[in-house]
This record gives sequence, structure tokens and C-alpha cells, in this order.
Amino acid sequence: MMAVSQDIPLYIDISEEIGIRDRRYVLDRVYVNEDEESRLKSILGYTHFLGYKQHHQGIRIDYFHKNQSRWPHLKISSYSNGGKIAESLEASNRLALGTQFHPEMDWWTERLRIFTWLLEKGCENKNKKLAKSNQ
Repeated sequence: MMAVSQDIPLYIDISEEIGIRDRRYVLDRVYVNEDEESRLKSILGYTHFLGYKQHHQGIRIDYFHKNQSRWPHLKISSYSNGGKIAESLEASNRLALGTQFHPEMDWWTERLRIFTWLLEKGCENKNKKLAKSNQ
């Protein structure tokens, strides 16, 4: 949704366009970028894990990188399949983390850490608004 909202082109069918088998009901190794600081890296505290996949579309990574100046506030922070599939997209201008993998369907640490971060940030934001309205 983040990519579509920013007009970032997608592969319509990963299998047909880049030759990676069907992404439905698959566990794949996801690699978080080690060379730069990212939210996902700081949330998880590690740089690779198994992510649950349920998709056949994805960001056209080559187009995204060639036209990065169009989206200076966005970065792809994790990949799978040898860097062919973007697994997370982060915004630097707001608290936004989009995942292609499905943490809600994982039973490992990723689910707990990502959703804990999301809830903590939501509560912090709510508390800031309450404090501001009470002034």
C-alpha cells in the first residue's frame, strides 16, 4: 500500500516477470540491510529471519533505485530472494514501516517486536496529543 500510494511501480506477477515461484504460503529468508540504519533493524535487533509470504506482486526494485530522487523520504530496508524482492519499505519523514512479508502470521520474535513497536509508537503519539490538549 505504501508503494502504491507513492506511485512506485510494481511487478504485477513476480513469477512471470522475474521468474520467482509462487509466493503463497512460503517461508523465505529475509535480509535486513546491514549497511545503513533502519527502523526494522533497530526494532528486530538482527538482520535476517524467516518471513511468511503471501503475495505475487512487489516493488520494481530496479525502477525504485534508478528513480530514488522521486522518493527521497523512502528506502527499501529488507530483501529476499537474492535482493530481487523488497520485503520492507520505510519512510524517514513519518513513523511508517511497510512490510511485504506477513509478521501477523509469524510465530517468531518478528511478530512480537514489530507489533510492540507499533503499539508503543501509537501510545506515545496519543500521550503527546493528550499532554498538548491539557496545556
